[in-house]
Amino acid sequence: MGQNLKAADRWYRRAARHGYVPAQLRLARAYEEGSGVTQNDPRAVSWYRRAAYERSARGALKLASAYWRGRGIPLDRVEAYRWYLIARLNARPHSASAGEAANRMAFARLMLPASKIARAQHVAWVAERKWQ
Repeated sequence: MGQNLKAADRWYRRAARHGYVPAQLRLARAYEEGSGVTQNDPRAVSWYRRAAYERSARGALKLASAYWRGRGIPLDRVEAYRWYLIARLNARPHSASAGEAANRMAFARLMLPASKIARAQHVAWVAERKWQ
């Protein structure tokens, strides 16, 4: 069984490096929770970022949460809002990810000044235009 787990891990890593989002999210979660690997928040953030750049709403949400809490990455609430917005834009309508992103954005709007919200929205819009 141990050999099968090592082989599976090797294949997940290979798939993740080649842009397969489910593998990227699985590795990120493993590092975040320390499941089968040594817990490592910066490495988890790195995999969530890669998934987010592949237009994964879940990856963008997890990256935003890391920025919001300063876990594995320097705390940056404006950058967090930006990634919550990108998550909402990339989520399927009426999905759990879309709802979660909308809820977190609403909370962030209560915590951040309007000027920072406007800046985050502009940066998110520019990023989305580059990705299209």
